[in-house]
Amino acid sequence: MKLNAMISLMGLSLLVLPFLFDLSAQQKEPDSFRGIPWFAKKTSVDGLVFVRHDVDDDMDVYTRKGETLAIGDVKVLTVEYWFSEGEFYRVHVLAKGREKYLALQKQIESQHGKGECGELPPGWGLPSESCMWYGEHNVELDYHKESFKVELWYIGLGSGVRR
Repeated sequence: MKLNAMISLMGLSLLVLPFLFDLSAQQKEPDSFRGIPWFAKKTSVDGLVFVRHDVDDDMDVYTRKGETLAIGDVKVLTVEYWFSEGEFYRVHVLAKGREKYLALQKQIESQHGKGECGELPPGWGLPSESCMWYGEHNVELDYHKESFKVELWYIGLGSGVRR
């Protein structure tokens, strides 16, 4: 009887363990971007180049000297660093084409697990497709079918500022 219970327990653990490891992979949080922790002071980040002040969100937008214009092996057009009240709050990455959207989705899923993805109804300037990874810090990937624009946002939450 004890032997049957042990065998059943071992079999059950073999079925459950892969799911536990998969869940831990999905719970990875982006606690920084390219070595810059969320909410780092602007003065502590080397190589920032001022691009503009975003009036709508009241944030300063920067690029970095020598920036690698890729996320993993996916080439992108721009990587922007957004600061709210002098603290690092979010990253905005632009790319072009649905193939870039799908490649970025795959890249992010390899780091953060499966996101919540779906198609959105046309109109109102919304993206055609979007994926979200929710957590202490969020990741959002959008594809705009009409313009072929791909937007990737890494968003540090907790400072009271929202995208």
